[in-house]
Amino acid sequence: MDVKFVKQLTDYVNKCVLFYAQDSAHMKYFLKFLAYLRSDISITNKVIVCGYNPESTEVRSAEEWAERNVHIVKPDERIHTPVCIDRENRIYEDRIMYDISATDGKPESYMQYRNIGTFVEWVLRFPPCPVRFLEEHKLGKGKAEYMPDKQEIEVTRGFVSEAEVCHLILREYAHYYIHEKHRKENEKFRYNRRTYGVDAFSVAYAICLRFGVAVPKLENIQPDSSLQPKDILGVFDGLDYAICKVSDRIEHGPELRRAAEEKARKEKEEIEKKRRKEEKERKEKEAKAVDPGKRPMPPELQEVRECF
Repeated sequence: MDVKFVKQLTDYVNKCVLFYAQDSAHMKYFLKFLAYLRSDISITNKVIVCGYNPESTEVRSAEEWAERNVHIVKPDERIHTPVCIDRENRIYEDRIMYDISATDGKPESYMQYRNIGTFVEWVLRFPPCPVRFLEEHKLGKGKAEYMPDKQEIEVTRGFVSEAEVCHLILREYAHYYIHEKHRKENEKFRYNRRTYGVDAFSVAYAICLRFGVAVPKLENIQPDSSLQPKDILGVFDGLDYAICKVSDRIEHGPELRRAAEEKARKEKEEIEKKRRKEEKERKEKEAKAVDPGKRPMPPELQEVRECF
């Protein structure tokens, strides 16, 4: 990919980012796109794809579609996305992708929950971190709050509706995953939930759209207007990370729990195996210690008496 085209794509991404972040209405427009998209691509490419076709739900290269026995029927509806092949020297290749609407494939949608109570029950069954239920709040209002220091969610009873429970729990799951992303990037990062309140609400909004439940009423979900396009793209990246993580937890809760239990079992076995090995080595080391020789036996009792 030539330098000029990379520059054009960079400018295009910046324009799209500023367009989506200009107000809450445009942010909802972009969140709706993220909610329905099923493709695992970078946030930069998601911004590009949304610019090409905001109705896209699954984008792949022609080769990837062919592997699924899906054929391109609208070759003119190509989407140019950059792929970095040399990060150090910032060398990119142009990858042509197609949305499923340009193929003869059948779109796959996320499971839709007709009953929000069933959805809440499922969401609470497979939490990403420990959830502690406390007594009803003094003011008679329920609340949920992610505690960064404990990395757990505290829930007090007293909610007025299942929708309220749904929106608050999803928001706190988002806080957990946004915190997780920052922890991976910087172990010393100190999380302030107030700073990421808008982000958490945005994630809850997108998840509700994805699974077909009532969305929270949000008036202001746009990023800080003082941010530069690169920084806003970083905000989008955090949102996308949390949306994918929360969604994966909802879609594959049982499998994730079994995987976590299997991982914990293997780790426990490895610890026990290491302990047995260390114990064996300790005993072998003791056995190889210098033998002081045969201990002298005391004289017979009769001999001792004759000495007196």
